[in-house]
Amino acid sequence: MAEDNSLQSTWKAATDRAIKGFVRIQAIQPIPMDWDEASNLAATGFIVHIDETTATGWILTNRHVTGIGPFVGRCRFESKETVDITPRYIDPVHDFGIVTFKLGDLKHMKPVSLGLKPNLAKVGTEIRVFGNDEDMGLAIFSGIISRIDANATDYGWMTYNDINTNYIQCNKCLPLGLSDSWERTVRSAFPEATSMLAVRQVLPEQSPLKEGDILVTVNGDIVIHPAQLDDIFDSSVGKTVKLLVLRNGAEVEIEVTVDDLHKMTPDRYVTFAHTTFHEMSLQQSRQHYMAPKGVVISSNAHSDISLPALLVSLNFKPTPDLKRLLEVAKTLSANGRYQMTYYHLGTYPRCILSTIFTMSCLWDPNIQLTVRDDRTGMWNTQVVGRCLAKHTPKPISTSFPPLVIRDCGWKAVENYGRSFVSVECNMQYHFNGETKLQRCGFGVVVDADLGLVIVSRDTVPHDFSQIHVTVAGRARIEAKHVLSHSEHNYAFIQYDPTLVRAEVYSGPLSTCGVNRGDEVYFVGCEETVDPLIAVKTTISDIYPNELPAMHRPAYCAINFDSIAVQEAKSGQCHFGILVNKKGEIVALWLRYRHAKSNREEHISRGFSVETIQPVLLKIQAGDRVGPRILGVQFEAIDKNQASTAGVPDNYIHELESSGSEIHRFLRVLSAFAGEGSEDQEPEISALQAGDIVLTLGGRPVFKYSDTDCMHWSEEIFPKTTLVQDGVCKVIKLRTFATEDFEPGRVAVFSGAVLQAPHLAVRQRLAGMKLPSNLYISAIETAAPFLMCGVTSSRFVTAIGDEPVQDLESFLQAAARFKEGKDYVLTTADLGAEPAEHQDAVRIAIKTLKGYTGMRNVDKVMSVLEEVWRLMSAGEWLAVWDWPEVARKMNLDFIPA
Repeated sequence: MAEDNSLQSTWKAATDRAIKGFVRIQAIQPIPMDWDEASNLAATGFIVHIDETTATGWILTNRHVTGIGPFVGRCRFESKETVDITPRYIDPVHDFGIVTFKLGDLKHMKPVSLGLKPNLAKVGTEIRVFGNDEDMGLAIFSGIISRIDANATDYGWMTYNDINTNYIQCNKCLPLGLSDSWERTVRSAFPEATSMLAVRQVLPEQSPLKEGDILVTVNGDIVIHPAQLDDIFDSSVGKTVKLLVLRNGAEVEIEVTVDDLHKMTPDRYVTFAHTTFHEMSLQQSRQHYMAPKGVVISSNAHSDISLPALLVSLNFKPTPDLKRLLEVAKTLSANGRYQMTYYHLGTYPRCILSTIFTMSCLWDPNIQLTVRDDRTGMWNTQVVGRCLAKHTPKPISTSFPPLVIRDCGWKAVENYGRSFVSVECNMQYHFNGETKLQRCGFGVVVDADLGLVIVSRDTVPHDFSQIHVTVAGRARIEAKHVLSHSEHNYAFIQYDPTLVRAEVYSGPLSTCGVNRGDEVYFVGCEETVDPLIAVKTTISDIYPNELPAMHRPAYCAINFDSIAVQEAKSGQCHFGILVNKKGEIVALWLRYRHAKSNREEHISRGFSVETIQPVLLKIQAGDRVGPRILGVQFEAIDKNQASTAGVPDNYIHELESSGSEIHRFLRVLSAFAGEGSEDQEPEISALQAGDIVLTLGGRPVFKYSDTDCMHWSEEIFPKTTLVQDGVCKVIKLRTFATEDFEPGRVAVFSGAVLQAPHLAVRQRLAGMKLPSNLYISAIETAAPFLMCGVTSSRFVTAIGDEPVQDLESFLQAAARFKEGKDYVLTTADLGAEPAEHQDAVRIAIKTLKGYTGMRNVDKVMSVLEEVWRLMSAGEWLAVWDWPEVARKMNLDFIPA
């Protein structure tokens, strides 16, 4: 019993010491390199050396934590202090790296170096395993070492794998040609050995060794352990060593020159046109059985290239290394399109592929080279060139393939074969909650003289974009955003028609609506505009479409009627038009986005052009001001619901005698505009949730298109009849400018996209008071901002004690930031301000105590109050460690 207590005390002392050398690492890898994607991660590290001379501590961790590219990281000690760490060594082969920290950054503890004692690892030894359990805190497990000769773990295809630590056991060496005499010699020299080293893989053009060779001696000494081999090679870099191997039973002497593996690990990368390139690494060449040379494309925001890929040539010029790539890049013009050839590294058999590379320079024309400084571990970026000035575009002659209509009565439809264009929209940032940076689709020309095109807002979501249209499959022309409808799913873009020498056709838009049973011709396209799908069909249904809003606030169409047709092929088309027998466009066929199981899904439906015609006329007249809106989302209700809600009988009779195919009224589902507005005249107001609109300007409102009459009204729309709280009244209605909901500025701070709240955010809040006018629309992948513990879709309300109300006040505060200093960032989510959530929780817990009588409810509340205090102080690492919060408060329970 005394022996057990002594052993337990020994383990406790060892554990207490080890805990002081254990750290939790939080890191960001912003640039994808080698097999590492841009990511943020949590991991474990151990202090293995304290250098008093340089006042630095060395922490051992995994190679996949440090990565081989740029790194931003912090580590947290047992004292709960958090300090910055810097990569100092990344092994080119094995799965470890070393990061360092400044001893002076620790104020409340003296770190303990655990040291490294590999010779103590023996089979049967009892151990304790320390780790970081999913970044939730220290985890300790007991165990016994069962093997020390296991092969390195294979983590799978297209990822990092350790090499040259695997042992090939003796019985596996025998079939490779191990002779009895050499087996006896090796066993005599190493009695406990059960394995030798054999060549598993030889990279092309790299070595006279062959797969299956059994290594016997190096420079005359028997070598059977990878550690022996590492020591010899590390001390012989650039020198020649003599190897004796057994090849199919025969002794073969070989001389090889030892390469520097660090030179096969990329220490620099090149960036231009939103694309990142670096030279091939040893890890990639080993997995793909290629010589470690060539340029790898590791990221590309606006391309369909499957990554990673090996670049072969650009603009018909070979690019064998980064030096040559930079020379080629400096000859490319802004927005120029160039032939690119490449291999996809993950595809076999490997063949050369080609694509068109666009030298996209709208947001950044610089060509940058970033190089790692091995002394500091920092990555330094310099501008080494700029793309050449954009070429003055020249007119391009082209022609459309014919659209043949066999039905003689519908020959006018053939003209629309010359109306469709392809549209490409590239975005720099995830502005307005957009999830994709590149969207492609189609449009229809509605004014060939002005170059006006209508597209779906799923293709062109907003004006912070670089847009190109391709006419007749050849003439690719830069276009500009003209106008987007804030509620309906369409936008106008414009290209320069003088740059196209082709017979582009723009047909008339119908000013009349459509009805069930109308015969129309459907003209649309699936993946390309050649060939077009053209079929005669019938309008089968017209119905109110209420799409589920996106989980993350982003544009989603509201207040419109959907048109369905009988033709099944229409459902396969992303874009199209419906044409009547007069040759007029009566409806657009658009791609709508909506939410399904928290994912972005799409559906294609028709939209009547009767309300688009007035917008087109305004644009043609030079008026680019967007239409005014009511700032509400409607829902359709039947006559019974309307009567119950207080709609007078005379309005119901008017609906029944109107000839409308669908009998319904429009009720306000939510109001997202007018927050904070106070009208001086009581008869002037904005709509509220629950209001039923009966007339606008004296015109009855029975369908969604009836509400579009306010598009070009003044701010105050007169004579509006509605039912509010069961009372029918006539008021002057306030309308809102589209521009009020389209942010015109964006800032990117540490990878966080900051802007004013866009329309979808206001729709989500449905008239609630905005916490501030500064919204985090997105946080880019692996952004340093993620280390703050702040997520996207939140409002910034303060920095420290300084309130932040909008982008301008944030930029003013950020200009005063000092490097290395921490700042408290206060945010609020889409539901309410933090205090409102906390009050709701307090009430719920108080109710729980009153119902159950449990006294420990008070302890739970005290822990919550402390967690909220830590959140306000920006102590995000502490926020997640609730057991530690309770311990520091001397509470006798562990929060689950």
